[in-house]
Amino acid sequence: MLDFALLDLTLFSAYLGAVITLIITPGPVVALVLKNTLKGQDSKTKSTQALKTICGTNLGSLILIAVSIAVILGVAKVSETMLGIMSIVGCGFILYLGSSSLLGFFKQRKCGDSAQPCHIERSEISYKDSKFESNQSEDSLEKTTQNKYSPFLQGLLLSLSNPKDILFFIAFFPQFLGITHSIYLSITVLTLSWIALDFSLLFIISYISQKMQLERFETLIAPLSDIVLIMVGIFGIVYGVMSLQN
Repeated sequence: MLDFALLDLTLFSAYLGAVITLIITPGPVVALVLKNTLKGQDSKTKSTQALKTICGTNLGSLILIAVSIAVILGVAKVSETMLGIMSIVGCGFILYLGSSSLLGFFKQRKCGDSAQPCHIERSEISYKDSKFESNQSEDSLEKTTQNKYSPFLQGLLLSLSNPKDILFFIAFFPQFLGITHSIYLSITVLTLSWIALDFSLLFIISYISQKMQLERFETLIAPLSDIVLIMVGIFGIVYGVMSLQN
């Protein structure tokens, strides 16, 4: 059991403040959580979508933190060149995630606005009632053209898509290792605190979005979230290529 008398509360408070600021700052993770939350048809499915996404991002963060800790303790080494290549690949995934979702959004909108039935590729079902066909096709289109990955896998891959976060954790964590007398205890406290804050704050953001009934603005939030992912992907690829050339 952690003895709080041995905990440097001032340093720990500074760490908590820094982590909270980092997590709630709008970025690709927050955008993905909001987008997947709004995909739900009711309160239960919205919460489920959000929970799966957040669990994925948390697992990704935990993996990156584990690698960072291994480097800090001298157990492992990382190659900046390899991290740069992996970062470019990861940003390519972010770009794909945003662009495919945005394309699916516009196809769905076009299908919904069209008076003609929407034809889904490889669909072998024909409906006698054109109105019924249109509605069913729209639902199928939404399922097939939006991201093929589950919310959990989306969150996990998005979190792992920038392995250079390992370098961030390597630089960030040592500043707060003095919160206890033991480096191992400090690492444990810092890691558990990060995961707990990451999970709870993202879920709170999702909960607030539901209570504010942001689904009314889904036609605005969904494409904006996708655009954020696309911009992050493009910027990351350009930055990664430039870093490798230097």
